[in-house]
Amino acid sequence: SSNRDYVLQPQYSAAWQEDKREASPLSSDRNLFEGVSPSILQLIRKAADKYPLDMEFWRKYKSVPAMANVRDKASILEILENFAMIHRKHIYLFQRLKHTIVAGMDSWTAPELAKVCASWAQLGFLTDRFTEEISDRVVKTINLCDAEALARLLDAYASTRTRHLRAPLKALAETSLRRIDDFTPQQLCLHCSSFARLNLAYEPIFDAIADRLGKAGEEALNIIALAPEDSDPLAVLSMTDPGAVYSARDVALAAYSFGKLEGVDATQQTPIDMSTTGGHRNDISAKAFDALAVLATLVLRDCTARELQMLATGFDRHRHHTPVEERKPFDSDLLRAMGAQAKRRIAQFSAESLVLFLRSFSNLCSNSPDRDELMDLLLSRVSSHLPRAVATFKVIDLITTLQVYARRGEKHSEVAGLLADSVLAKMSELTPSDWVSVIDCIAAMKGPLPV
Repeated sequence: SSNRDYVLQPQYSAAWQEDKREASPLSSDRNLFEGVSPSILQLIRKAADKYPLDMEFWRKYKSVPAMANVRDKASILEILENFAMIHRKHIYLFQRLKHTIVAGMDSWTAPELAKVCASWAQLGFLTDRFTEEISDRVVKTINLCDAEALARLLDAYASTRTRHLRAPLKALAETSLRRIDDFTPQQLCLHCSSFARLNLAYEPIFDAIADRLGKAGEEALNIIALAPEDSDPLAVLSMTDPGAVYSARDVALAAYSFGKLEGVDATQQTPIDMSTTGGHRNDISAKAFDALAVLATLVLRDCTARELQMLATGFDRHRHHTPVEERKPFDSDLLRAMGAQAKRRIAQFSAESLVLFLRSFSNLCSNSPDRDELMDLLLSRVSSHLPRAVATFKVIDLITTLQVYARRGEKHSEVAGLLADSVLAKMSELTPSDWVSVIDCIAAMKGPLPV
C-alpha cells in the first residue's frame, strides 16, 4: 500500500507527537516565550534551562529600564523575587530600585525590607550601607515581623558584618527571644549562625535555642528507642513530626555557632546588654551539645564534607572550652560514624576543610578509649587521598596534617616522605618555628627529614 494509506495507531500518536516536540525544541521555546519582549527574552532565555520561570511576570515588562521605573512596593518585591529565582544580578536595575526604596523608606516595613535583603543577599548585591539605611525603619516596625522575617533580617546584618549597629541588633535579638517557639529548625539554626557571625553572644536567646535543641534531642531519643531495629530513625521522625526535623546542615550550623560563641570574650562582642555570666554560658553550651550529639547521629549519613568539618569543629571548640576536669570522653559511636562518613565524602573535601576536620577529629579522639582504632581507620583513607590533595595545601595545612599524623608515631610513615617533599616545595614560606614543628613531626613518624 502507499504511504497515504498508512495511518498511525491512536496509541502511538501521542508518543510520536511528543518525540517530535523533543526533536524540535524551538517550537516549545516559542510557546514558552510567546509575548515576551526581545529585550527580556535575551535576559531570561538561558535561565529557562535551569530554573522555573514565572512567565506571567516576565511578560509584564518590555525592558529592564521599564522595571527600573516602578515605584510601588509590591512590584519592586516581585521583580527582586523573580531575579533571585533565576539567580541573575542586574546592577543597573538593582541600583535604581535601591534608590527608590531608600527615597521612600518611611513606607516600608521590616518584613518587606527582609524580603529585599533576602533577594539581594542571595545575589551578592546586599551592602552594609543598605543595612545601615534600613535600620531605623527596622527598629520602628520590628513587631510586624514573623520568625522568617526576623531570620532574614539578622542574616542580612550578619552577611554584611554590620555588628556596630546596636539598635537594630538589640531589637532583633529581643523580638526573636519573644518568638523563639515560632522558628522552624532551619530558621532557628540560621539565626544561631547569624548571631555567631556577629560575635553576638546574647545568652538569653542561646539558652532558649539550647532548650529547643534539648527537646528535639529528647524526642529523637524516644523515636530511636521505639523504632524497629532495622528502621531509619530519621525517616520515622519525619513521618511523626516533619516540622521538627533538623537537617544535616541545621545541626552543623548550630554546632559550629555554639562552638564559635563559646570562645568569644566580652571585648569581642557586639554591645548588647548581657544579663548572665560566662559561667552560665558554659552550662548553655553543654546543654546544647548534649542535644546536638543525639541529633547528629540521625543526620550523619546526609552530611557533606563541609558539614562534617563544621560539626567536628564545633564539638572540638566545645571540648577546648570545657574545663579539663569536666571533660568526658567523646562518644565513640558518634566518632566512628563521623569517620565513616568522612571516608565516604573524602573526594568532596577542600584542602582547608580536610585539614580542619582532621585536626578536630584527632582532638575529639584524644581521650576516647577507641582513639587508636578510630584514627587509624580514618588516616588510612586520608593517606590514599593525599597524593591528589597535597598540591593544594598551604603551609599551615601541611604542618597541621603532619601534627595529626605524628600523634600516631610511625604507624603511617608512608606519607611522611610525601609531606616532607611538599614542605620542601614551600620552604621559602616557612618560619623558624614552622621548621621546628616539621622536623619534630617527621622524626616522630620515622620519615625522611627534609634537607
